[in-house]
Amino acid sequence: RTTPVRWISRLGTTPVRWISRPARSGKPNSKPSVAFKTTPMATPKRSFIAMPQGEAAYVIGGLIAANGGVYLMWQSQSPFFMQEHFMVSRRYVLSHPHTLVTAGFSHMNGYHLLGNMVTLFFFGPNVIAALGARAFMSLYVSAGIASSVAHVAMVPYRPALGASGSMNAVVAYGICLNPWALIVVFAEFLPIPMPAALYGSIYIGNDLMAALGMDNP
Repeated sequence: RTTPVRWISRLGTTPVRWISRPARSGKPNSKPSVAFKTTPMATPKRSFIAMPQGEAAYVIGGLIAANGGVYLMWQSQSPFFMQEHFMVSRRYVLSHPHTLVTAGFSHMNGYHLLGNMVTLFFFGPNVIAALGARAFMSLYVSAGIASSVAHVAMVPYRPALGASGSMNAVVAYGICLNPWALIVVFAEFLPIPMPAALYGSIYIGNDLMAALGMDNP
């Protein structure tokens, strides 16, 4: 008799179709044999560097646009205006408390901006998928404010700026989610793949050394 065809899907594998064959003649009590074979399945194409999808695309794109916009302001606006409104120190916080937030979106140097935004591009989508867009933004902004407060408390008279405080929180969370995720680092335009745990350790370690004043001989 004809046996129905069934499909078995497994996470991360190609679906497998199995067919029960009727017993051979002369052996009425023998069990039906099972034949396995893989069947082609339409899967979404993935590039070497996957672009953020869904709500992650809007969140990551918006943050990159905001940081990029402030960078362009550094190139066109008065340096005194930018220092008072987009850098954090005890002096600036006392007169402009909003700098606790705005300093976390501020980059004066293009390489500083590029490093933070590339890191956001690789680590952000996984963290957004785990937390959701709203919780991710809460993490991002609160970590930036916390780093600004810590800087004012530890080095009150040295102005600072940058999204490194927010990014350290995102990187740490991303490492906990998937320490072996592939991160591509470009060294003189040469792509170098490395696991997220290694890249994140270098990234956070570099910021920690800078915070402790160990980055300069």
